[in-house]
Amino acid sequence: GVVMHKQTNSGFTLIEILIAMSLVSIAMMISLNAQFRSRQAALNYQYKNIAMRHAAELATWMGLVEEFSRNSAENEKNIPALLRATLKTNQANSQITCFYAECNLTQQLQFDFTNWQHRLSMQVPGARVEVCRDDQVWQSDSHTWRWDCGGDDQSPTVIKIGWPLTANHQSFTPSVVLAVGPISL
Repeated sequence: GVVMHKQTNSGFTLIEILIAMSLVSIAMMISLNAQFRSRQAALNYQYKNIAMRHAAELATWMGLVEEFSRNSAENEKNIPALLRATLKTNQANSQITCFYAECNLTQQLQFDFTNWQHRLSMQVPGARVEVCRDDQVWQSDSHTWRWDCGGDDQSPTVIKIGWPLTANHQSFTPSVVLAVGPISL
């Protein structure tokens, strides 16, 4: 008679290999996505720390300028207006340098603030800064900070710093908000 042998197949079929590769690919994508989000969160945390240090430095500088204005007889009324104008420019003015040249008070304020902004932008790319009087910084409906300022002379002075979360992110809200003492802006 004819002897029939049962054929055993110890290999995998093409379908099984494709399913296994698909599962491995999905697992790798999930892992890469988690790593990307983790890196973004770590970078955002790093930027927050840097921005907080810079906000505290700016608040100290503004306090020193105000203290100087109180103790300076000739410029007493002019310094708060100069400081307000300097903080409103919000653009790096690299033409003024007071390291090796004598500067008047306006130039010194612009130089100090520009230098501060430059150091911030080197460490936090795309950083935006607003300094103003504001008493309603938090938007409770969207649970975010806001850029626009709606304060009066009795409102606290607030330093707001924010940055885009990704390179192509055009619209962003402040990430660090620091209310400072009664600085006359």
